[in-house]
Amino acid sequence: MSSVPVGGTIRRACEFAFRGFLGNLGIVWLPVVLIGTLVMFTVPHMLSGISRMLATLSTHRVNPFEIAAGGMIFVRDAVLLGVAALFFRAQMMTGLTERALGRRTGFVPFYLSVGPTFWRVFGAYILVSLLLLAVQIAAGVAIVLLSAVFVATIHGAGAGGTDLGLRMTMGLVYILLRVVLWIVEIYLFIRLTFVLTAVIVAEQRFDLVRAWQLVRGNIVRIFVVGLVIFIPLFVAMMLVYGLVFAADILTLIQSVVHEAAHAGRTPAAIVQQSVDLVRTMLQSRWYLLLPLALIGATLEYGLAAGAGVAGYQALLAKSDDGAA
Repeated sequence: MSSVPVGGTIRRACEFAFRGFLGNLGIVWLPVVLIGTLVMFTVPHMLSGISRMLATLSTHRVNPFEIAAGGMIFVRDAVLLGVAALFFRAQMMTGLTERALGRRTGFVPFYLSVGPTFWRVFGAYILVSLLLLAVQIAAGVAIVLLSAVFVATIHGAGAGGTDLGLRMTMGLVYILLRVVLWIVEIYLFIRLTFVLTAVIVAEQRFDLVRAWQLVRGNIVRIFVVGLVIFIPLFVAMMLVYGLVFAADILTLIQSVVHEAAHAGRTPAAIVQQSVDLVRTMLQSRWYLLLPLALIGATLEYGLAAGAGVAGYQALLAKSDDGAA
């Protein structure tokens, strides 16, 4: 069985992401700017949909049409943002994977592809996202039903205990099942995505089965690779964001808490005030948000592309050696 070299994969991913930062930035910056612009306009609008739903729920005469209209605003914008995020992620990963494979050299001022390779990658991302979403929905329904059946079984068996004890038992069962679902989701995500982009770009074909088969028996190794290369980056970026935007975040929290505690405003009014504050922060701090987003995305996707290509080449080489 072929194995992903943990140390070698981490080293190659870091070399590609950090040493090739400027070259990677040329591929990443335009998709990041475009998705950032979309987020700036879409997120406040999504939150206004929630505000609209809360506004009608807080009245004495609930209007189902207003609730549906607010829900449609939120769902429509959420779907738009989700598909756009996958589109631009596929753009970045396609270009970066080409660089990691050595098929694209030198610095490019910007990157936006509409070639067949990109559409294969984008289509694969859409399919994987739908598969994972289906698993989440089905498992979520199953978890609720199993938790209810468990408690009903306890009642049926005549087990003693207070209502509080039964609620705690059901809560623990629910948490345990959610942990199992989380493990299953990680397993599926790793098997479906770790070398997926590398397979599509290198072999010029749409093949989820090939990507699934290549990483068989390497889930723990790949999980360790992911922890080592992404956790430090995540912590560092959160610290930077926290330091840079600490005053804005504190102002937002204080304003919301004050309005909720003293002004007696409705939940809809509080949500709308939060929307206005978020919109103001996004518009007034864009010159800080944009550079941080560019740095974070270039490193994040550089690490992902570098690790995927390194793992793919290692698994391919060992598979070829075994076949020989």
